[in-house]
Amino acid sequence: MRPPRRYHQQRTLRHSAIRQKVRARELKSSAVRNFWRHLQPDQEIMCGIRQTQAQDAGTEAKFPQTNTAIAGYRRTNESRVLAGECGTAASTRVARCMNCLFSRVLLVVLSSMCLEHTGTYHASAGACGKNSSMSLPNTADRAQRTRQYRSSFFYVRGSVLTIRNEPRTSIQSRYLVGARDLQPGEMIMSEEPLVVGPCQGCKPMCLGCYKLLVSDMENMARIAKDFETVSAQSKVMMQTASEIGDVNQARVGRGRINVDKSVPASLVMVEQKDVPATCCKCGWPMCGPDCQGLNTEFGHSTHECAILASCEVSRHLTQDLKAQYSAIVPLRCLLMKHHKPDKWKVLCTMESHNEVRRKLPNIWQNNQSSVVDRIRELWGVRQYSEEEIHTVCGVLEVNAFEVGQHGVSVRALYPTAFYLAHSCVPNTSHTDDDNYKLTVRCSSQIKKGETITLSYAYTLQGTLKRREHLKESKFFDCCCPRCKDPTELATYAGALKCPKCDAGYVISSEPLERAASWRCSQCSNYTVTAHSVLLLLEKIADEVEALDANGIEAMEGFLQKYRNVLHPNHYHCLGVKHSLSQLYGKIQGYMINELPDKLLHRKRDVCQELLKVINVLEPGYSRLRGIILYELHAPLMILITRGFDSRAFSKKDLRKHLKEVVDCLEEANVILSFEPPNSSEGEMAASAKEALIRIRDWQDLVGKI
Repeated sequence: MRPPRRYHQQRTLRHSAIRQKVRARELKSSAVRNFWRHLQPDQEIMCGIRQTQAQDAGTEAKFPQTNTAIAGYRRTNESRVLAGECGTAASTRVARCMNCLFSRVLLVVLSSMCLEHTGTYHASAGACGKNSSMSLPNTADRAQRTRQYRSSFFYVRGSVLTIRNEPRTSIQSRYLVGARDLQPGEMIMSEEPLVVGPCQGCKPMCLGCYKLLVSDMENMARIAKDFETVSAQSKVMMQTASEIGDVNQARVGRGRINVDKSVPASLVMVEQKDVPATCCKCGWPMCGPDCQGLNTEFGHSTHECAILASCEVSRHLTQDLKAQYSAIVPLRCLLMKHHKPDKWKVLCTMESHNEVRRKLPNIWQNNQSSVVDRIRELWGVRQYSEEEIHTVCGVLEVNAFEVGQHGVSVRALYPTAFYLAHSCVPNTSHTDDDNYKLTVRCSSQIKKGETITLSYAYTLQGTLKRREHLKESKFFDCCCPRCKDPTELATYAGALKCPKCDAGYVISSEPLERAASWRCSQCSNYTVTAHSVLLLLEKIADEVEALDANGIEAMEGFLQKYRNVLHPNHYHCLGVKHSLSQLYGKIQGYMINELPDKLLHRKRDVCQELLKVINVLEPGYSRLRGIILYELHAPLMILITRGFDSRAFSKKDLRKHLKEVVDCLEEANVILSFEPPNSSEGEMAASAKEALIRIRDWQDLVGKI
């Protein structure tokens, strides 16, 4: 794929060409000339004007019908511009649609952003497509209306973003930078997905709404286990099918079921199941016949259903249902080629890294067997070549986002978000709602010209693990400032304690070289090979994995065991501390109001230790930071209440401690309020807001004492 020309290098030429074109041709409408005076190109706006083929002002302009002011993107040799067309016909007077401004002139606004693909964004001052027209603004308020028109197009987000192009030899050839200074919490983009579907290796789920389904085998295993327990207690091993049928007839009134009487009762009961239902056309398991995702764009579409039905895919679902899901999203992407060509063009601009993936036999062969052969051979869908299917698999692996609010493994592709570059210290955070709409916001301040980034890896992992994950899943070697720094920005998130001295920590001598030796940062007496470090970290990782999910004592024991081996901020310790921050105050025997002061102090200390690291690695309005701030307020508040009741501190100290709690809750509320209301983080935001009201009432009361 040929890299596009740099937008900034061409902007001056484009502006000049536009002005020459405007001067060269006489604009018959004086209203157009007056409006153009208010739209001279500046640093953040480029306006492209081309004459339409409409007739004189007295005739009716004939534009194709569309529902958005920005109908599509149009690529030219010199530039790529947004071509907007409005479905509102002009009247015989000078009345024009407010949304596209004029029927005789096609106004194009490109706010420092250059895109390659068909547009899916709506940028208009009013509700374009509703056939509402209004007269041209009077001269007195034309400037004000002009500012409104100009600002209305900023919803395309071009006023905050610029796509920068680098040589293909760089790690990322296209990425987004700030077109102006951006503040924390400011929205950068909000867009609907191109395609949504199950992740590879997911559990059986409904293809419409993506609710998890309990598979037949899981039903059988669960019911069989229940019956074995009962049988061991009552010495009854079997029950005939006729007896089960009589019971079911009495309970449900569905009549006797016809099954083999020699079949164990546990398996006979499965025959009476009502769920999972199946699609009446293709036979794929669904949550039910009334699923809201049936025949929808981001669910089980009619095109997908038709092609699955035509190849009789239901015959193969009994063999290995779970494995069949790996080919669903690639198939949906391929279907866009014929049914949604504009979206297909967007997908084709995304990187697949085929040349790299082809050299990785595990990845390439896995896709060949689980996706390519399944679509072409097993399902018989042969209109797509093997190369096309492999390319789609690569696009999904490199560019897809994992989305979903309820722990369901769903992935989606987005038309602009794939431009976001990676950094192990990201400056943005993103959320997705129930409709899989992705919203990206600044988590920290972004200067004009600074790269807009998110993290493709878990930020609370060490450099070795992060770079390994990025190499295996995204096919590039990260060289961000954090990865280059042996101390990981002075957090020592991957450091070991030196066994030779008390003050030193063992860190990599060359962090970007996986095989580089590790040595003490203080003394020169201790050096260890990278292989030995990897073996140690793998052993510790196995121990962490084996810890009881609700075992507070085991987790505290782990931290105590490795206190002389790992830095307190080591990513293994951070992971355990993060679990402790969630468990203290929330599980049986450790409820927040029941905790003694010692454990309240422990929860407070754990949260504060986490925050010191998170403030460096995920600064600003990050989801993780908001959660820890919310967890921190609880022990602080309980300790204040107990101290106030026991008169342990003065009124001045009480005000100081209350302000500390308010600061935690205020920031947690701001950060988590960006999350969907029905998510766990959204519920935390609501709780923080309620707690703030009560604490401020207490502050007012203390102030009156």
